[in-house]
Amino acid sequence: MKKKHLFIIILIALFSHFNAVFAQDCNILVQSAKELINDAENALIRNDITEAKLYLSSISVLISPCSTSRSCSLTAVLDIIAESQNIETISDLNQNIMRISEILDGCLATSTPIPLPTFENQRLTPIVEGQRMAFVGHDTFVNGVAINSSGTQIATTASDQTVRLWDINTGAELQQLGAPEYAHSDLGMGVAFSSDGRYLVSSDFAGEVKLWDLSTGEVRYTWNHDGYVWRVAFNPSNSIVASVGSDNFLRLWNVRTGNAIRALRQGSSSIRGLAFSPSGRQILTGAEDGEVVLWDTNSGDKLASFIQHDASVNAVSFSPDGNRIATVDSDGLLIIWDLAVNANLMTTQAHIGQVFSLLWLQNANIIITGGDDGYVRLWDGTTGDLITEQIIPDRFIRAIASTPDESAVLLGMDNGTVILWNLP
Repeated sequence: MKKKHLFIIILIALFSHFNAVFAQDCNILVQSAKELINDAENALIRNDITEAKLYLSSISVLISPCSTSRSCSLTAVLDIIAESQNIETISDLNQNIMRISEILDGCLATSTPIPLPTFENQRLTPIVEGQRMAFVGHDTFVNGVAINSSGTQIATTASDQTVRLWDINTGAELQQLGAPEYAHSDLGMGVAFSSDGRYLVSSDFAGEVKLWDLSTGEVRYTWNHDGYVWRVAFNPSNSIVASVGSDNFLRLWNVRTGNAIRALRQGSSSIRGLAFSPSGRQILTGAEDGEVVLWDTNSGDKLASFIQHDASVNAVSFSPDGNRIATVDSDGLLIIWDLAVNANLMTTQAHIGQVFSLLWLQNANIIITGGDDGYVRLWDGTTGDLITEQIIPDRFIRAIASTPDESAVLLGMDNGTVILWNLP
């Protein structure tokens, strides 16, 4: 069964009143339903009644917000789908599918747009209190999110191998980067904007790092690791891209020339965490063996090593003044370190389970973490005290980015969900 269709249907149903694309016309949803009917027919050709019924259930979720329309008999479609769940023979189910297909064809033929219900009439609500916007399109793990410095666009990359640009105010998808000759060929991982808005860098599990020229939508340079690439980052002056991956290397690349600057081997373990200091003079990395290393950007010298994590360090971050760092691991442990004395200032069990999302707000002494337990938590950067938390049930939070004014954060999750959440 095509999981892509199912995820898209569920996401559309959840977020249709936030996304300008879907809020304009239910005909878009009916067209998607028609595509799912074709999938249901193909399932019956394979004698798979269970799969066909799943497609019908997805159609029901998709079109239910539009069922009050008088210009199309979508209520009849919902009734036929409900009846079909009790059918056990291929021939009878096929008859119902043909009836649904005829009704949907009639819906698509009408020239009158099918209005979505108003917000007040919808039973659907945001998945989290304080949700500002939803971005609907990915159908699997969103591993990387970023917001440009002007706060107008976001970028996302996911396990569906796509890199997408979105309008932050409307939720509309603006562009999918990568014609066939440029597209990623494996699971997308890290993504970051340059602060001047000229470039975007992304990475994948095939070991590629791509520098996109946003003025043309084309790849300017492609760099490679010998293994998957976890994270990518620009230095503050946008002259260097850093990348880390499963080949145990931190690699630095020249944005102007495309040349490799240097490759720094941390040890014998994959590197997952990556961050430039606010000044850009230092780089922080975290590895699967639990080691955290501070590097000199210019010389490549190892300045310090921090060893206290017993699990993979998945994300790292600098404090606004660059004097402290925060690290989180796959056991959910959060540690704040003092760089002046290379000492552990605070250790707390931030989450139950893996944590891949860590952000230290640069205009406030607040650390934000998101975990596979579904929680977003805000911490005091000095004391480590928990300030507040928000649960997003049944979701893994895999990526976080802040708006320039730090009024909201972008959250990327395991089912393709991407939302902009107002910070309390």
